[in-house]
Formats: sequence, C-alpha cells, structure tokens
Amino acid sequence: RRVHGVMPMCSDPGTSMFPAMSWNLTRFIDSCWKSVGKLPRPTWVVTQFGARNIASASNIIYTNGALDPWSAGGIHDNQGNPTIHTFLMAGAAHHLDLRASNPADPMSVITVRTLGKQIVKQWIREHNKNNH
Repeated sequence: RRVHGVMPMCSDPGTSMFPAMSWNLTRFIDSCWKSVGKLPRPTWVVTQFGARNIASASNIIYTNGALDPWSAGGIHDNQGNPTIHTFLMAGAAHHLDLRASNPADPMSVITVRTLGKQIVKQWIREHNKNNH
C-alpha cells in the first residue's frame, strides 16, 4: 500500500525566484484527486514518524545548509537529547555534506564532516563496549 504524504510548497513574491503561489491544502487535495485519483494524507508523516518529537530517538545527526530553502523545515534543536546532533552549515545547500569532498567546499561543511565522523566513531565505540 502506497502512502501519499503532503509536502507543502509555496513561494512569496520578492523572496523567491519562483512565481508567487500561496499554499492551499484544499486546492492540493483536489489536484491530487483530479490528476491521479488519490487523496493525500496530510498528517501521515506526523503519525508515522512523530514529526519533531525526537526526544526519545537516538544516534541521529541532522545537517542543514543555510543556503537551502528546505533548511527552514529542518531539525535545529536536539530537544535535550545528547545523542542527537544538529548542525547548520553556513554557505552550504542541500546535502552538500553528504557529497564527496571538493576543494570549493565551505569550511562549515568540512567541519561538519569531521565532527560527523567523530560522532559516529564514538557511537560505534559505545556500542562495542556495551555489547562485548
């Protein structure tokens, strides 16, 4: 069974290169029904994954590029959970930290890659210590 989630998309005049378009859930639902004969489930992501309720999660690194328009919807706070790490990378965009290194990479990305490796190595050390 396929689940059809909702990713709101809109743009504001003067702040985006895209034409102005306001978000309208009713219009979106109608469009889905007319184009593919399916109704989206607007709250599915929250129901399935808990949305921003990450306090009980563990061992997650969230990275967001400050140049990425999607970063506004990213996780920027670990909610007091020391096993969750959040980084905002200046001068970076979507997934730049997950790509191969490049001489043009901003220092923020180089730093996050280094910290990410250290964090994952620490998780592995802790796992091995607790399970051997």
